[in-house]
Amino acid sequence: MNIDKEDIKATIEDVLNSKLSRVDKWILTRLNEVTESVTKKLEKHALSDAGTEIYDFLWGEFCDWYLEMSKVNKNKKVLAYVFKQIIVILHPFVPFVTEAIWAHVDPSMLIKKEWPIPEKKLKFPKEKAEINIIKSIIAEIRTLRAGSNVDITKKVDAIIYAGKHEALIHEKSEIIKKLAHLEKLDIRKSGFKVENALSAVVKDIEIYLPLKGLIDMDKEKTKLKKEIENARGLVVSIEGKLKNTGFLKNAPKEVVEREKARKEEFIGKLEKLENRLNSLV
Repeated sequence: MNIDKEDIKATIEDVLNSKLSRVDKWILTRLNEVTESVTKKLEKHALSDAGTEIYDFLWGEFCDWYLEMSKVNKNKKVLAYVFKQIIVILHPFVPFVTEAIWAHVDPSMLIKKEWPIPEKKLKFPKEKAEINIIKSIIAEIRTLRAGSNVDITKKVDAIIYAGKHEALIHEKSEIIKKLAHLEKLDIRKSGFKVENALSAVVKDIEIYLPLKGLIDMDKEKTKLKKEIENARGLVVSIEGKLKNTGFLKNAPKEVVEREKARKEEFIGKLEKLENRLNSLV
């Protein structure tokens, strides 16, 4: 995405006066929240926590979500503004790298730049909540696909019973189709349970992926039932060991703790497997 020099110079007022989409308002809100949170962490000398939060925002939200979602409706002023702010809050952690990047977008030295202050003007809680719903729908569809080993390159159809979110999901349908790799997306206010489909629920939104021609439903159910049986057996075995007074008395503490961790791990795995089986309605 090419950015003009005028976009690079965008101020808060320029950003607010541009045509802001829901996605733009979401990323601006998150930038504001991250800036405020990172500032507090740095003031408390929690450098590791601050660095992790910036990293998660940069890769997990700006790159993974905003850049992809904004391709449908580009606002270069917002893109440039958010990018520059990220460079500023990254500066204490990688000063030479950020100074080099800054030189390409601004003639002044980054080290002389004032630390950003959270702006009330950049808080859009309604749009943040709406885009979080869209993200959750996309993430849930990806999880359903991955859980049933549906080829990532294979486009599938989806049916969504959107309830009160019908207008929002219709508006963002192209983003959902693109990022969830869908062929068709059927959005309805409500409806009956779809047979022979993977299913999931996000808040009060029902999602169905009809799987005819994609996987063998009976074979998939048989496989999941076998995995569930194995996982249950492991949980029972570990529970038996942890109830054994001789084991608890003689085993080193770290071994006991390791077995407890294994039990929780397999309980979590069992829950996921049961959810996947239940999704094959």
